[in-house]
Amino acid sequence: MRHLFIASALCTSLCLCPMAAAAQSWDRTRLNDEVLNSAANYTNVLRTSHAEVRRYINWRGWRPGMNAEQQEARTSAILTSIDASETINATLVPTLTPATLESYGVRFRYCDGKLLSYFGTPDFKHNLTGAQIAEAPVLRAERRGKRYAGRPVGVVEAGSDGMVLAFSNGRQMRIPDCLIKGAYPTSLATGTVAYLSSALQKYGVARTRRTREKQKVACPVGEVGLGQTERRYLRTDYSAQGNQIGTPYYDTSEGGDGNWTVTADFCREPGTVRKRDVQPCDAVIRGPNRTMTVPGKGRAVYDYYVTEAQDPTDFTKVVWLPSDAEGNYTTNVTGTLSQLSNCDNLAPTATVTPVVSTAMETQTLGCAEPWTHGGRDYQRSVTNTTYTYSGMKPGWENGLSASNVNLVRRGDWALTDNSCRRWVFSSAMQQKSTDCSCRGKVTHQRAVTTKGWDWQARADTITTTHGHWNRVSGSCEPAWKVERQGGSCNNNSSPNSGNDGGPEGREDNDGDGVNDAQDRDDGDPTVD
Repeated sequence: MRHLFIASALCTSLCLCPMAAAAQSWDRTRLNDEVLNSAANYTNVLRTSHAEVRRYINWRGWRPGMNAEQQEARTSAILTSIDASETINATLVPTLTPATLESYGVRFRYCDGKLLSYFGTPDFKHNLTGAQIAEAPVLRAERRGKRYAGRPVGVVEAGSDGMVLAFSNGRQMRIPDCLIKGAYPTSLATGTVAYLSSALQKYGVARTRRTREKQKVACPVGEVGLGQTERRYLRTDYSAQGNQIGTPYYDTSEGGDGNWTVTADFCREPGTVRKRDVQPCDAVIRGPNRTMTVPGKGRAVYDYYVTEAQDPTDFTKVVWLPSDAEGNYTTNVTGTLSQLSNCDNLAPTATVTPVVSTAMETQTLGCAEPWTHGGRDYQRSVTNTTYTYSGMKPGWENGLSASNVNLVRRGDWALTDNSCRRWVFSSAMQQKSTDCSCRGKVTHQRAVTTKGWDWQARADTITTTHGHWNRVSGSCEPAWKVERQGGSCNNNSSPNSGNDGGPEGREDNDGDGVNDAQDRDDGDPTVD
């Protein structure tokens, strides 16, 4: 139920003219504090509601005891609720009671990092206008002998460049178009009392940056030219605070700009031209009474055709290939006898046999990470097909003179050798503990070094070497000393027991607690 009250006798005498540029639209002599406080209370409700919702959007100075995932979920739910109904559920912002918001008709809109809070009704208590509601806080501060220092509430008006929020001090703030209409069912009407501020969204997408990518591709099959230029956009989402959200992506949905779009087309249908091959022959001159043959003074003219085609190794270039008069490529190059010939007994057609030569092309490329030495050798075949014509007379009889037609085809690069490698080296200490033959324990250690070449495509040549065992701690007490002190040995070794102590009576010359006759592992990397 909205705030609809019967105006008092005092209020009915108020001047209800629209708000002027300064706080002079009120009749100060006939305005009491009750009406002024009632009008100012509207702005308090609007600003408080706006501040509470804004805190949940940008999470600055807001500590509800939630983790980041819960905060993100809460923000998403609030923005979804605003988009759906322009209202806030009580569980989303507990400090805002739905009864209060509904009684005042508070509504919210959000887009592009801007939050707009406004009254969804033109009916106010005491029949006050929207301009008077927006002006009330300023006038109340003046009546109390103070200067209003808070952010003012404004009224929606039509500006020179879209809708603006007009304030009592004459200042204006432009309202983004997406807040005026956007995806909301109704447009924001003029005269609406509203409050607008930035609300940088900490979670979720607030803006998207597009990065343009370009590429040049070959012409479609059957066309020739310099190719086509294509463009697409890579999108990167950011929060309103400038933090990247997710990974960049191509929007390939219907109408998305992540699809390749042709921006420049330099392709056309291939052209076909006639070339004439001219060969010497014996000219025949026929008179009324006799016929003369002039050796070598005649011309045998054959017409050939060549048609444009895409260069197989560089799509930005065009080559000429033998064809028929209709532009169909052919491998059997056949010329047709022209009427310009003036020799007898000429064949109706002539054939040009192509000469094919093949060579190998090589190149060496460097190694990729992590390989630091060597290189990679590649080779490919290069096939040159040459169609040789005998006539070489440029522009003969207004036709292009036949000249050699060369077609170069290159195969794919094939890897022939890979010498990429890197040097590896590591050193570590290896330890072992050995129980003495009688009493005590001795610890030995030795260095284990691994080094060599790690090859990318060949067998590695890495070797591991072991140093000598060196005692680092512990000592052994001989059996005679233990028995003299009245003790007994822990191990009663026998000659065939296989214990490290070996047969009784052997000497421990190196003091490692192991009988020398069995101590075969010193310097032997195969024995642990």
